[in-house]
Amino acid sequence: MKTYTLSISTDDVAGALAALDGARIRRREMTASACGLTFVCDANEARRTRKLCEKLGIECSSSRRGAARYAAAACAKIGAIVAIVVMIAAAIASQSFVTRVEVTGADDATASKIVALLRSGGIDGTMPKSSVDADAIARFVEDNVPEITLAEVSTRGNALVVGVVPATPTPSAAAKYDRIVAQENAIVTRVAAFSGTAAVKPGDIVKPGDVLIEGTIDIGTAEEPQIVETGADGIVFATVFGTEKLYFAPQYIVSEETGRSHTSTQVIVCGKTLWSSGEDHGFEDWTARTTSTRIDGILPIEIRKTVYREVRRRYCDTDEAYVRRVTDEARERLLSEAEGAIVDEGMNVRQNGDFLVVEIYVQSERQIGRGEERP
Repeated sequence: MKTYTLSISTDDVAGALAALDGARIRRREMTASACGLTFVCDANEARRTRKLCEKLGIECSSSRRGAARYAAAACAKIGAIVAIVVMIAAAIASQSFVTRVEVTGADDATASKIVALLRSGGIDGTMPKSSVDADAIARFVEDNVPEITLAEVSTRGNALVVGVVPATPTPSAAAKYDRIVAQENAIVTRVAAFSGTAAVKPGDIVKPGDVLIEGTIDIGTAEEPQIVETGADGIVFATVFGTEKLYFAPQYIVSEETGRSHTSTQVIVCGKTLWSSGEDHGFEDWTARTTSTRIDGILPIEIRKTVYREVRRRYCDTDEAYVRRVTDEARERLLSEAEGAIVDEGMNVRQNGDFLVVEIYVQSERQIGRGEERP
């Protein structure tokens, strides 16, 4: 299985972790610092993480894992600086070759099928870009992959990029399950059982895993029940609450840039840092932003630059304008994340000792059922 190393650059590490947890992104070998996170995940989680970071407006870079033992040994023998120069030169030269295939616009199964098809046609390993016939490859893919209707082929870096348009799926009969269960905590508003028997009614409170529609019907009598397996099919609508609780202390901290900055540079080859400079910025408080430039060649090389900016922190009294601004931002965030139709929203405000507590809620109506096979 392909694995990737993800690097997220952000000052709000706690917020980034909360966002990853909220999106249920599985990760391992995670390390955290004052300026970001680094962890390992599979290809699907890597795609989801990049989309989440793009939505949040934070920097995210990823690289395919896989050590090149020969390259590492060579670096150890001939010296880091010389090795870097040699590798960068080799990587730049390798831009004249195609060494891998990327498929865009398709699901994982179709993408794997296209890669295997090209491999069977001899498009595998290292090949000169001059030998790539984009139109011929596109026709070859279109003729042999029924899951797509259109293919376009180009090169980017050392990748052969195959962009595809999926075929429109043929409508099929609705799938029936052993039962339909709730996906989240909610209050049922509407139930329509097309097959099977409704197990809930409007007004019922359900939690994840509760049965909404049972895949059986009783065709007998009250004295002699006769249960028949029919499969479960239907829709269940319910109201779902999204909430966020904010705590306001008597004072809050404001960070202001002083104008002083410091730049650190790293050269990373095959996932290993071979050279770095300027890591000690000497600032007591700072923000950091990391940018990354990749040279995709036979050996993956990344040049990572981090700019540290000194900040001065000061305390401000919590006033009505500050509370309103933070509350409005949280409300807009909840509304943007809510699915289905918004039916109500509001907030509750109370004082808890020295803290002002504001609880914001958004109530929406949406489908909450998912099909499930009986264990």
